[in-house]
Amino acid sequence: MSLISILLAGFAVWLLAEGLLAAAAPDFVRDLAARISQLPTRDLIIAGLAVSGVGAGLLWLAVRTA
Repeated sequence: MSLISILLAGFAVWLLAEGLLAAAAPDFVRDLAARISQLPTRDLIIAGLAVSGVGAGLLWLAVRTA
């Protein structure tokens, strides 16, 4: 399995999960978006970097074990 295939599969799973969540709980998604928009910029940057780090680690693990 190539890196591009893994990235494409990961992106597809992300879109699938986000779409299902929005369809199953639209009020929750709307509330979450409102809460995120009120976060201070610094906190949002830190959260983004943390999630990116976890994603990079999972991608590394997926590529290494593929």
